[in-house]
Amino acid sequence: NAKGLLDGSVKLDGLEIDNNFRWTIINALSTINAIGQSDIDAELAKRETTENREFALGAREVAGIAEAKEWAWNEALHNDELTNSQLEAVARGFSATPRSDLAEPFAAKYFETVDWVWANKTYHMAEALLNGLYPGYADPVTLVKLGDAWLDEHIAADNALKRLIVENVASSHRTLKVREYNEAL
Repeated sequence: NAKGLLDGSVKLDGLEIDNNFRWTIINALSTINAIGQSDIDAELAKRETTENREFALGAREVAGIAEAKEWAWNEALHNDELTNSQLEAVARGFSATPRSDLAEPFAAKYFETVDWVWANKTYHMAEALLNGLYPGYADPVTLVKLGDAWLDEHIAADNALKRLIVENVASSHRTLKVREYNEAL
């Protein structure tokens, strides 16, 4: 039991639970909603460091609930107190849950937000946001349609911005081709 590895009730010979591995377990448990925010906060309180605050942010965002995704989206875009590393942790956590039902509500929001992100964030932060908040688990048909439309409408956009969007939309094109291939079998 993964929780047992955290509380010490389960021990495996030769397995050392260091700080990074602890947070890997916490992330995995959060993804399947086996622990909640209070558990994550309690874990952080045991050893509050800059690195563990980043781990805790990531663990909160990977939770498989819509509220966690909405919170992560808003934190990533609007919490100017986050360090670059914390921003990256939030964005990674947002997109880490492989469930289309959690990603789908953000497909249109993503493309509606691209121009604002590019205009209001540094390049490094914009790159972290546009890659991390890309809802890649949403329906690839939707992402391809919205992404191709955005690219068609933004022919004059900055090349660095277009490259970020092209790479994300290309991943959705590949996912769609795999789906179509599998359906044809």
